[in-house]
Amino acid sequence: MQNKKVDRANQFLPFDSLKGLEAALREKEIVYEARKDLSEESMEEISNIINELDSGDEISVKYYKNRRYHDFLGNFIKVDFIRRKIKVMRNNEISEISIKEISNIQKKYWQRSHKRI
Repeated sequence: MQNKKVDRANQFLPFDSLKGLEAALREKEIVYEARKDLSEESMEEISNIINELDSGDEISVKYYKNRRYHDFLGNFIKVDFIRRKIKVMRNNEISEISIKEISNIQKKYWQRSHKRI
């Protein structure tokens, strides 16, 4: 008798007859951004900042990926000059950001307060 109740209940469970439709609809809701062209001056400034970074520096990066801009705040690891990417880390997870996709990069400077007692 118990099995008949379970079987009867299962017939009312949601059924996704169009697999992937919900994900496709959600993707259509996403607003995409056009990539903004950078001036030569801006690209040179980004290059200079990257060249001055040391491993472990905390950085803020705005970059373009998958048709929209993303913000990253984490630690710089190194530059891969061959692949033209920077390696970064946040929450012990290492990622790569293409240098050509970077629209803004800043080294974060934190001031430590020194209290005298």
